[in-house]
Amino acid sequence: MKKSLMITLCVCIPCSVVCLAAIVLGSVYLSSREAAGRTEDGKAALETYFSPMTTETPDAAAMQTAETEALTESEVPAETEAPTETAPPAETGPVDYSNAGGGTSSANVFNGGFIATDGEREYFRGNDGGMYYNEIGSSEAYKLLDNAILYLNVQGGWLYFADQTNQCMAKMRTDGTDYQILYPANVHEVNVSGSYIYFCSDTQLMRMRTDGMELETLCDGKIWFLNVVGQELYFCRIGDERAMCRCSVDGSDFETIIAAEVYDILVYGGYIYYCFGRDERYLYARSRDTGEVTQITNNYTRWINTDGIHVYYTNFEGHTEEGVGYGNTMYRVDLHGGGNEQLFTDIVEGMCIQNGKLHYMNTDLEKKYVELY
Repeated sequence: MKKSLMITLCVCIPCSVVCLAAIVLGSVYLSSREAAGRTEDGKAALETYFSPMTTETPDAAAMQTAETEALTESEVPAETEAPTETAPPAETGPVDYSNAGGGTSSANVFNGGFIATDGEREYFRGNDGGMYYNEIGSSEAYKLLDNAILYLNVQGGWLYFADQTNQCMAKMRTDGTDYQILYPANVHEVNVSGSYIYFCSDTQLMRMRTDGMELETLCDGKIWFLNVVGQELYFCRIGDERAMCRCSVDGSDFETIIAAEVYDILVYGGYIYYCFGRDERYLYARSRDTGEVTQITNNYTRWINTDGIHVYYTNFEGHTEEGVGYGNTMYRVDLHGGGNEQLFTDIVEGMCIQNGKLHYMNTDLEKKYVELY
């Protein structure tokens, strides 16, 4: 591991000062919740964000759904496309997801979406499942919502997310007021892009406007690894033997790119990075323009994300029976496939890259992070 990369595990700050007086916010949630209040001074982000969970939340199994089903699927068809090697993609530079539309990236979202930022504040899922925020660079956090959340986006003064407690998609203002249910059923991979929200129900890929109007079904099927890229959507259609598919943002021009055996899809720049093969699950890069393919790794790959220079991934080294969705050792590899490097060993359940840090959760949904630069 390079000296420049340091794993930093936050610890709880002792609660040694008296509690602050309760701050009453100006309005109440539509669902009759109290507006968000300040946490105890001294029990800030380090405790709520990085300390162990005290209760189990209902979403751990949901994050493993696609992977669990993959291990029980029937044999894939013979026409599955095999990768071929061509010239690799070029490096670019670090991606600052703070400036991305929606305050995060599709890659962060399909990794659980447990942190997002508007450039001034970080909004995140605490270890109790609830939603918190802190000023960037500050160790003092404030709680916005008790409900367990995932797939968090922030845009235009609003937070959009999957409410795991109420089994719905919701939004509220960044000050914790004006809670609204937008879709009254379980959802995953909520992506805000411009004036639309793209999301997956249990059986469909859908979109609606950020005001909750104009709900549309774009594609039927169980969809995971949704990438919103300009005017295109890329995703894995689980029911079609894990086919890689794409369509326009309005659902038109649907096509199947690879017929089966595709796991973990990440679209960055002119390439689609994906894991291929039921047993091998090697990482490949496919040109969006030409369809030419480069093999990036030759070991089992699980959970992928990028900082614009590397692809970060986990594999099954030291894997236990705790769950098929978990990776055990973190690696990174250059976008073109060189410089494969082992970073650390820990059980990983999703990872989000933001503000120069790689944030990840483990089997207990504890949050940790690694400094990347």
